[in-house]
Amino acid sequence: MSNKTATPNQNLTPFGHAVVIGGSIAGLTAARVLSDRFARVTIIERDQLPDTPEFRRGTPQARHSHTLPLRGEKILKEKFPGLFDELCMNGATRINGGSEMAFYLAGTWHEVKHHSTLISLTCSRPLIDCMIYRRLAAQSNIEFIQEHETVGLAVDRSGQRATGVRLRPRHGSTDVEMVLPADLVIDASGRNSQAPTWLAQLGYEPPRDTIVNSFPGYSSRIYRRPANFDGTWKTLSIRPTPPDSPRGGLIIPIEDDRW
Repeated sequence: MSNKTATPNQNLTPFGHAVVIGGSIAGLTAARVLSDRFARVTIIERDQLPDTPEFRRGTPQARHSHTLPLRGEKILKEKFPGLFDELCMNGATRINGGSEMAFYLAGTWHEVKHHSTLISLTCSRPLIDCMIYRRLAAQSNIEFIQEHETVGLAVDRSGQRATGVRLRPRHGSTDVEMVLPADLVIDASGRNSQAPTWLAQLGYEPPRDTIVNSFPGYSSRIYRRPANFDGTWKTLSIRPTPPDSPRGGLIIPIEDDRW
């Protein structure tokens, strides 16, 4: 089994240096794509990224259940060949949506028993993060600056062109600021992105926000799967039936014999 990333096209002339703000899955995947066209890619991350599947402060949503959508799976398979076999070797579960799911809908339990081409992969978010991080850390033209915070953009004298980012350590001498030059800056810092503020400071009108609040709420807990569990399903779903019953529930398997 190969755990290499896809081989870059050697016929492409590489650009110089790209910087990615944020070590989320979006940031890690962006860095992987950029590594095909840039001689050097740097990922700036506020946390210390663990080399083992562990929860970290910067991804609080990782404690909720995760199922990888098929489109995301296709992209990750293309950019990280062998990743899904590696995830399964480390405890991820492949689930057939037609024959291995039980669900409760409109007052009735259903267990569909027909084989489907809809196959999903379930595991914890930290496991996915860790496997991708390990691959990028081993790639020669990708480097990480961890436990540092991006505090703004570096710009040329005209203020019209970004030339890099300004960052500082999150611990120790936090008043020490450094400039990291870059030919391209990608902001993958998520919902707390400061990019609109940085643009406003440079005299640009920040993009308008469009907010749709569907008022969702989540509560998750990890359980040890009983050793004697012999259910006919791998995942169980209780579907909401609004407006009378707006709540739902989900049990999915993750690594180390847990739900």
